[in-house]
Amino acid sequence: MDISLPLSRGSFCFGSIGPVLLAVLLLASAGPPAVAETGLTTTLAIRSPTAAESTAAESTATESTAAESTATESTATESTAAESTSTASEEGASASASVAQDTERDVKFYGPLRIRDLMPLTLLFMDFVPSHAVEGSAGVLFVEFHHSHANTFIMSSNVREYLEARGTLRQRLTDDDFAAIRGLENDAFYFDGAAGYANLTVHYSFSRDWNAYLKVPYIYYSGGLLDSGIESFHDAFGFSDAGRPYAPKNISQVLVKIGDEALEISDPGSNQGFADPVLALSKAFRRGKNTIVVEGAVKFALADTDQFLSSGANDYGIQVSLHKQWERRALYLAASYVKLGTSGELPDFGLEDVQKISGSYERLFGRRMSFVLQGSLSPSPFQNTDSELEEAKLQLSIGLRYAFQKTGALEFGLTENVSNFDSTPDIGFHFGFGLPIARLGGKG
Repeated sequence: MDISLPLSRGSFCFGSIGPVLLAVLLLASAGPPAVAETGLTTTLAIRSPTAAESTAAESTATESTAAESTATESTATESTAAESTSTASEEGASASASVAQDTERDVKFYGPLRIRDLMPLTLLFMDFVPSHAVEGSAGVLFVEFHHSHANTFIMSSNVREYLEARGTLRQRLTDDDFAAIRGLENDAFYFDGAAGYANLTVHYSFSRDWNAYLKVPYIYYSGGLLDSGIESFHDAFGFSDAGRPYAPKNISQVLVKIGDEALEISDPGSNQGFADPVLALSKAFRRGKNTIVVEGAVKFALADTDQFLSSGANDYGIQVSLHKQWERRALYLAASYVKLGTSGELPDFGLEDVQKISGSYERLFGRRMSFVLQGSLSPSPFQNTDSELEEAKLQLSIGLRYAFQKTGALEFGLTENVSNFDSTPDIGFHFGFGLPIARLGGKG
C-alpha cells in the first residue's frame, strides 16, 4: 500500500517531555549558642568603732554607701549590657539558622530529563519519558510543558548507493527517484527533515503517592534550520557527511519501504497539529530516600492519520522507575513496555512492541541549579526488515535545570545519538518547565 502525504515546514521549535519535577525538602536547624553570664560581688568587713572613730565612721559609711551605689549601678549596667549582648547573639543565631534552613529548603531533586524518542515514525506511538521525582501533595494541580526539536538525516545503504550513482548534488528526490527507490530489491528508507514534539502535561495528586496525568502533544514537521551547522560540525571534526551533500539543505522528505508496504512524503506541506493524547495513573512506593514509581498509561487514537499525527490505534504501556537519592545527588533507573495497537490507517510494517530502559544521574549545585546526565537504550520496533532501521537506538542527553518557587523548575537539554547512526535522529534540543498552579482540595 502506498500513502503519499503532504508535508511542510512548521513554525514551532523543540523540547522532551519539559520537564518536570520533585521537591525534597532538607531541613537543617541550629541551636542558639550558649551565652556566659558575668557578675560583680562586693564584700564589706564591719567592726565596732571607738568614739574617736565615730565621725570618721560616719564619713566612711557615707563613702561606702556611695561606693555601693556606684558599684550597684555599674553591676546593673554590665548586667544589662550582657543581657543585650546575649539577646543579640541569640537573634543572630536564630537568623543564621533561618537562612541555613531556607537554603536547605531550596535543595530539591526534580528527576530525569523528560525527553522522548524523536524518530519521525515513532513519534506517532506512545513512548514513556522517565518519571519525575516531585513528591505529590493532595489536591495539587501541577503543569509541565516540554518542547523538543530534532534534526534527522538518515538513509539505508542501498539508497545511498542509488544517490551516489545518480551523482547529482543538492537535489531533492523527484517522483522518478521515489519510484526507483521503491523498486530496489531490499527494504529501503530515507528520512530528511526536522520534527518537533511539544506537549502540555497536567498532573493531579490524589495524595502524596497517587498521581494522575493527562498529556496533550503537538507534533510538527519542517525542513529545519540546522543542516548548515551540522555539516560544518562534521567537517570540523572529520566526521562522515552521511550523504548530506546529495540533498538540499533544510527540506523535508520521507520514504520507507518494507516488504510490499511503502510510506512516502514527497512534498513540503503543513503537517502539524495536536497528536494523540495520553492518560496515565501512577503510584509511588517510598522507603527513606528510595522510591519506586509504577505507572500505567493509554494513548487514545484521536488525531489525524492523514496529517501524520497519529498511528490510528490505541497504545497501552507500563513503566517502573527506581529513584535513589543522597544528599546532593540522585540516580534514576526506568524500564518501560508499550503494547502497540494495530491499525489499517498506516502501512503495516510489522512493528514490534516498544521496550526501553534509561538511566539518569542528577547533581545539585548551589541552591537552585542541577545538572542531569541521561542515557537510553531501546530496540527498534522495525524488526521485520533487512535494513538499518532494525538497529537498536542508543542516545545520550545532558541538561541543566534551574529551580524557582518551591516546586517549579526550568530546564534545557541536548540529545545526541552515540551509536547506530542510521536509526536515530542526529541531534535534538529540549526546553521545558513545570510548576504548581492550583490546589483543588485536600491537605498538603
